[in-house]
Amino acid sequence: MQSTKEKQRNKIVYIGNFRQWWTNESYIAKTFENLGWEVQRVQGDEINPEDTIAKCKNAKFLLWTKYYREKKDLIEKVLSKIKIPSIFWHSDLYFGLQREEELKSKCWKCDYVFTTDGGHQKEFKKLEINHYFLSSGVYKKDCYLGEKDKKWGGKDIVFLGSYYYHPEWQYRKVLIEWLHKTYKDRFVLVGADQVYFIKGRLMLTYLLCQEDTEDCACH
Repeated sequence: MQSTKEKQRNKIVYIGNFRQWWTNESYIAKTFENLGWEVQRVQGDEINPEDTIAKCKNAKFLLWTKYYREKKDLIEKVLSKIKIPSIFWHSDLYFGLQREEELKSKCWKCDYVFTTDGGHQKEFKKLEINHYFLSSGVYKKDCYLGEKDKKWGGKDIVFLGSYYYHPEWQYRKVLIEWLHKTYKDRFVLVGADQVYFIKGRLMLTYLLCQEDTEDCACH
């Protein structure tokens, strides 16, 4: 029979979005479980502070992904009551965008904060956020050598992602247009809001391949 310390060492509480199997949170939770951890999932937009606090009593730490504006006060209540380390992980950029104001929220004052933003360490420090840069990973089961597909014949570069991205971040369009201009018919874009360049004309097409793109952590 496991001791209390053993149970604590092998259990985490995870706040995030687990409705779809392909979210970052779902992949991270499955990875922890594959490593032998027990993961208590808490759907972020349905959080019950009392239940979550109770789950944390015999957990090693609380992990939290995604900023839920409408549930901010409830999550802050959890953070103020738990006696275990709190860890926040986010894969999006905040500095330089309208949502930068959200960085002042107490939710960013977890014991440890990990993001894919490696260019604003001084700004994080100024806000007294204990930030660490962490590159996005890819779920282990999605990393394998696949069979060659004839439909990609003659293509040197396949870009997975949307052409129409965040309105405050226009560089993706610039990159995609440069790739097309440079590599011409050796380049193809695969994403939900498909943009294909055929014989110099811009054509919008919708393809049924959304599950392959939007959450691949290639931001």
